[in-house]
Amino acid sequence: MRLNTHTIRVSLDTPLNMAVGGVINLNRSFTTWWNDPSTPTVAAPYVHSLYLFNHESRHNEPGDPGHAACTAWTGAPAVNQGMDATFEPGSGFARATLYVMWVYKYALYDPPAIRTEAKNLAISKSFKDRFCAHPTSSNPLVRALLTELWNA
Repeated sequence: MRLNTHTIRVSLDTPLNMAVGGVINLNRSFTTWWNDPSTPTVAAPYVHSLYLFNHESRHNEPGDPGHAACTAWTGAPAVNQGMDATFEPGSGFARATLYVMWVYKYALYDPPAIRTEAKNLAISKSFKDRFCAHPTSSNPLVRALLTELWNA
């Protein structure tokens, strides 16, 4: 993130989260598309916010593919702002989803509640139905994690 982002702004007056030109603009509650701020989860201040940082920082990278529009790998109709089938280079959604899966599987210092929250986000229908295809990776550790999560 530090290579391509030089400013992070948190605003009280906007519902939008976006990044462009090295600047990440976030709303005051770091609300993500699946997280309802009126019913926060145990991991909202941590997993949800860092998911958002990962997602938005991708928009500051050279070659940012933007948001994908696709038919979900489940055969569902076209998904507006869906996720790529691969993680590298991938869109911000794909990159951030990989982060959530990493927290679930490999985080050493997070309490069980946060790891459970990350797993629930990673395997939930809201993520599965937003991918353009069953996700893949060239990294064998990521492939193993994807297999485990998609068989959960």
